[in-house]
Amino acid sequence: MKHITLLFLSVAITGCGADKTDTGSSSDSGEDTGSEIVNPDSGEDTGVEEEGASISGSLFFEDGSPATGVQMRLCYGQCFPAMVDESGNFNYSGKGEGHYSLQAVKLGEDTYAIPSTVVTIGTEDIAMDPWVIPAFSTNTDLTGTQDVELANNLIVSADSASMTLGDYTESEEKYIKSAFVPGDTAGIYLEEVSGEVLGVWYLANFDYRMDPGWAISGSPDLGLNEGETIQAYVADFAAKAWTLVGTYEVDASGALVGNPDNTGLIALSALVLTR
Repeated sequence: MKHITLLFLSVAITGCGADKTDTGSSSDSGEDTGSEIVNPDSGEDTGVEEEGASISGSLFFEDGSPATGVQMRLCYGQCFPAMVDESGNFNYSGKGEGHYSLQAVKLGEDTYAIPSTVVTIGTEDIAMDPWVIPAFSTNTDLTGTQDVELANNLIVSADSASMTLGDYTESEEKYIKSAFVPGDTAGIYLEEVSGEVLGVWYLANFDYRMDPGWAISGSPDLGLNEGETIQAYVADFAAKAWTLVGTYEVDASGALVGNPDNTGLIALSALVLTR
């Protein structure tokens, strides 16, 4: 039997989670502070020494143009913003070993998704593949309980009453946006994820968590085969760690069928499906 791995990456600003980044704007956009952004609990010892390997990469929009006007946010205990250059390139150095969240935020825009991931900084430099920043293709206001169809035929059973506002944003709007990028073009850094990346979904409003989690279903167009097994994980950026939230089987119609014991989607996040 083939095995597929499904991972959820808490999206964008949520990546800072407890590492609250005050941009002075809505949860879907930000402004360049031009300085280190500090956790409101910054009196704690983060354990991060100002030395270590470098992280570099580049970002592009879907049309292939450099993703200018984008701020990278590397977070561990506190967040470190850095603007990409005119070619869409970025570089971090001098950050200590540890697990970090890394987000790409198009400043002043709420139409673009915010790719994000977890990066483990060690002793070796990390040169990432180019990331693609897509525009959101769906946008649904959330009231009560409802099944919401996301990009590429993915469905979540949403319940607005289960949503809790996170540390980052002051926005209390409840909605869900989605964007889909095929796995072979997404480029997002997933070296700590095993398997072939089939597709990536980016979701918003970014700073909400859900308890209980939302059931995941649908028939994404990824060439899945009947009987394949899927596992779902969430990257909790507060803990900088992956959390298993469920397993799924592909039925004869190509639909995802969840285990009754699944936790479900616990944060509006970036969803990664791998084989």
